[in-house]
Amino acid sequence: ALAVSPAPALAGFCLEDVPVEEQRQLEYAGANYTLPIAHGMWSSAGPPAEVMRILLEEKLKVRTRVHLERSSTQLIKSVIGCTDRDGHFWNASASPQDAQRAACMTESEFQDPPVNAWVSTEVWPSAAENKPLLRFVGSQSPMGYASTPGLYTRRSVIEAGEKNSTFLKWWQTYQVGFGAKQFFSSVAEMDAAIRGLSDAGPGGDRIQPMCDPRIPESAGHLANLAEEGVSCSDGWWYAPACQNNTDECIPVVLGEFHWNMIDWCKVATSMDLPLAITWAGWKHEKEILMRLPAQKFLFYFWEPNDLPMPDPPEQVLFEDETLSIPQTQNVLVITWKGLNFATWRHPQGVLFPLGADVMSLYRMMTFTREDLREMMLQKAAGDSNEDIACRWLRDSQHEERWKAWIPLEHAVPELPSSQRQIIVLLLAGAGSVSGGAVLLALAFWYWHRRATFVEDSPATAGTPTGDWVLKWVGPVRHGALTETSGWGKGWLVNASPFRISIVLNGSMDFTAQPTETPSGGSLEDLEMGKRKSSRRSWSWVATPSSASSWLPRSLSRSKSVPRSRSRSGSSTNRRRALTLEPWTFARVQPFGDDELELTIINHDEPAEPWQQIATEAAAIVVEPKDWVREPSLAHSEGGVTYDCPTARKLLPSSDDGASQGHARLAKGDNGSIVFQWSPPHPLRGVPIGEFLKFLGRVIETPTLHRSDAHGRSEYANHELNMYHACSRIIKPEAAIVDASYAEIHTHHGPANMFISHVWAERADNTKESMNKLYSWIRQGGVSAWDADSIRVWFCTICNNQSRIRDELGMDVYHSPFAQVLRSRFCTHVALVSPFMALNRKWCNYEFCLSRHESKDICMLTTEGVVEAGHVAPKTLQLLADKVMDFDCKDATCTSADDEAFIDEAVHNMGGYAELTLTLQEVFRNAIHDAQLCLNQAVHRIGAPTGPRVTSAVPPGVGDAADIV
Repeated sequence: ALAVSPAPALAGFCLEDVPVEEQRQLEYAGANYTLPIAHGMWSSAGPPAEVMRILLEEKLKVRTRVHLERSSTQLIKSVIGCTDRDGHFWNASASPQDAQRAACMTESEFQDPPVNAWVSTEVWPSAAENKPLLRFVGSQSPMGYASTPGLYTRRSVIEAGEKNSTFLKWWQTYQVGFGAKQFFSSVAEMDAAIRGLSDAGPGGDRIQPMCDPRIPESAGHLANLAEEGVSCSDGWWYAPACQNNTDECIPVVLGEFHWNMIDWCKVATSMDLPLAITWAGWKHEKEILMRLPAQKFLFYFWEPNDLPMPDPPEQVLFEDETLSIPQTQNVLVITWKGLNFATWRHPQGVLFPLGADVMSLYRMMTFTREDLREMMLQKAAGDSNEDIACRWLRDSQHEERWKAWIPLEHAVPELPSSQRQIIVLLLAGAGSVSGGAVLLALAFWYWHRRATFVEDSPATAGTPTGDWVLKWVGPVRHGALTETSGWGKGWLVNASPFRISIVLNGSMDFTAQPTETPSGGSLEDLEMGKRKSSRRSWSWVATPSSASSWLPRSLSRSKSVPRSRSRSGSSTNRRRALTLEPWTFARVQPFGDDELELTIINHDEPAEPWQQIATEAAAIVVEPKDWVREPSLAHSEGGVTYDCPTARKLLPSSDDGASQGHARLAKGDNGSIVFQWSPPHPLRGVPIGEFLKFLGRVIETPTLHRSDAHGRSEYANHELNMYHACSRIIKPEAAIVDASYAEIHTHHGPANMFISHVWAERADNTKESMNKLYSWIRQGGVSAWDADSIRVWFCTICNNQSRIRDELGMDVYHSPFAQVLRSRFCTHVALVSPFMALNRKWCNYEFCLSRHESKDICMLTTEGVVEAGHVAPKTLQLLADKVMDFDCKDATCTSADDEAFIDEAVHNMGGYAELTLTLQEVFRNAIHDAQLCLNQAVHRIGAPTGPRVTSAVPPGVGDAADIV
């Protein structure tokens, strides 16, 4: 770690002048410490970290020291204390013992407290070596912006493609036959241009493609390639799609070999992309980008970045499951486990939770992509981290935001000196023990009246617990939470439509006094705490041998009421259970790592009929191993790391095998627990009005747009699609709390319309098509439907984007798509941009299953609903031409496994030949319906009586019947 100090000119002088002697240290285990904070050496990490240092020193008055680390892995190791006593990282090659320590698997050997850092910012979580380390951190929170590593090209190349109707921002366009090669330089041109450069730095060594056996420095890397069956010639690796004709290859330049050279070779091979790939070193790649503006090629890059490129970079989008490192990584701030217990001792001897204040500051912190973009522009101009941070803090448009980060309940309630003197004199003048006690009470009352407190509560936004709960339950349901009586330093929050009864196996005491149940107590008193006189109650839970005498049949099975254990591990006869009504919370003692038993009980009068599970009650057990920070199949989930430990337990299926969803729990830093119901997919439908608002947010939200130095948006609204929405809205706001966007941000419920779409379709096209559908329904287009009561199922926002592999499973029949389409609630299916959708195998499967389940199908374009006559005759002619040449078997799928599942499922429902005929029949009927609307219009207005100056009929179109 490299220790640094802030620039003296700015230390303490950005917002307030706070001398070092007035800054506070943190007390931990009887010793005082200056707060160590760390960030990465790369350009984007510095300014946000400096903003936080200034706030710590000048607003929280906390003394800090700063360390720089070379990688996210080192940042994590610093925070968990995986170093020696001097803060040096273990050298794995020094000795077997050091190799074991370097692996950071033995927590007992970590430094307590850590030497280098108690907080680290801008941690990239998805690197393989980082995942096992993150389970040792105390807390992790998103910083609000994402890093987007991947393949890029120059904006001028993208624009040239658009002028020729070639969408170069999507990977599939680069396959052979789609015409992408015409917009790029040849490999020979690129190779000659690179070799013609000399390094601008000292020494002036030549810049060259490094995938070359003649270069000694590349020998080790080429050996690694050879192990994967990959070999280079003349500086480049040529993909199978173009190796027999290298003139057809598109050149790709990576920075470092370890920046996924092997993985990009595998991607090019498996996805049939005609690429020629090499690496040059990051230093040399920057020279190539800046000094060869006329060359057109793909290159490895990431945003935010301070490289001042006149022709801005544009990312080429792939599907994340095809890449080993996701194209979007939500960067994290992580803290040490002990920080929450660090305090500050007031001169009067009172301890204040200063460590908790520090954690709250970092948890509330959020920077936008636009913030980072502006910071990188300033850094490219030569400004220091300190200057950039101070300028950002002093900007009036940011002031309200960063002030909201400062904890509302400060560690030190300050009193005017005159009031402190009065209190001291009163206490000093007390002549007796009793008189001193009275005066002490009066002094505390006077101080309490003068100080301002905001109670930390799950229902109070702006407090640490309130903001944490708000993040996990979402704004739609946060306002429904109400408090019931309790005592303790933690919280139990029931953010679900069910009653829950919770029992802890271990030494935990809820600390509230239960009402003793007399022997022979009534069933009403004993049945899992269902006391009608209170919204929260205690009950005594019997062991399985006696449970059957008073528990309902659904709870009397031995596995539903697990045996309790005392502190010594022996069986006990009685345990206490806490029962909470729906949407309530109570104070409890903090939950530790003990096993939890929960019983989920249907409410007698649910707000909605569907807010029930099939069984009267369901019992689950949450073991310590169930708490995780990342999905079980995290390697394919886009690098999502959960905001805090979460546990997910599958609820028993209904008698017909239908899913009842999951119980979802989150555990906070202070030992609090939030319980929620994650409903099955058919119940995640989004009201159509809220769906339209979401699409509007995708199009209009400033954080989805990058700006250039002149403030102009680098993304036109029409370029944004569901890949942008997922990476920059859904993952940061929903996936990090182990939920779908629908569960967190909408009034979800039974879905009665399924939307089939393609992620690469432009968001504005989807919104325009859905607006036309909404208007048509409001005008009576679907009989007996109230447009405002319609809920749609749209996979981007209804699937949990942190658990895609888990939710899809290994059987397409039980996939989320199939669950919704087989649901009794779903009656209609809408295809957005039908031919674009049906070029994808998943959409083929959805269409096939829709017909198999006898769903009503309508087709949407930006002009409107085809069947409703919204589409112009010329468009109908184009549809007719396409449908006659269309074959469903030509549809594509990124995942070979998914393709095999879908092919088998379609075969079992008649095969692609029959599906193609069915599709043509659906289109034929749709065009026929549109013709009927046109004929009715002609009949109403009558035939033209005068001469026609020009014909509005497209060439080749005669009577309207010709298109049918």
